[in-house]
Amino acid sequence: MSWESISYWIEHHPGLASWVQALGSILAILVAVRVASSQKREQLKNERIRFERDCEFLKVISDRALRAAKPNPAEITVRDAARMLVGVSSIFKKIDLMSLPHASLIEPVSTIRDALQAAESSIEGEPRIELYFGSSEHDKWYRLIFLARNRLLEEINRIS
Repeated sequence: MSWESISYWIEHHPGLASWVQALGSILAILVAVRVASSQKREQLKNERIRFERDCEFLKVISDRALRAAKPNPAEITVRDAARMLVGVSSIFKKIDLMSLPHASLIEPVSTIRDALQAAESSIEGEPRIELYFGSSEHDKWYRLIFLARNRLLEEINRIS
């Protein structure tokens, strides 16, 4: 069988063009499904990475809030702890509750935010900052931050 006979058969076969078109269409559909599938996998992977990053951020700032609310005198002065508390409170104020990675995180994050804002107001109203850190007011806000932080960590572990 020579190339001439194959070429003649291809040119004069009555249904060959429709078969080639059908096979081409099927191949195009399979490629489209494969591309869509890989894009979906990539999107899910990116969402998972974003979710893990957001959860790690929440863990870090909630730990920082806890350290700011109950400073270790051997590590930080009371005045610096008050500054740190105000700074952490500012970070929590900027968190958009609607953009949290899961709805169950809204309650503990907003509780920490509210407690930090209340502690910040108490510090601003106290002429001697060291008196605030020894007060029952401080203990109340610290307990609230501590409990909300633990709830936050539990929720992150549950949804991860």
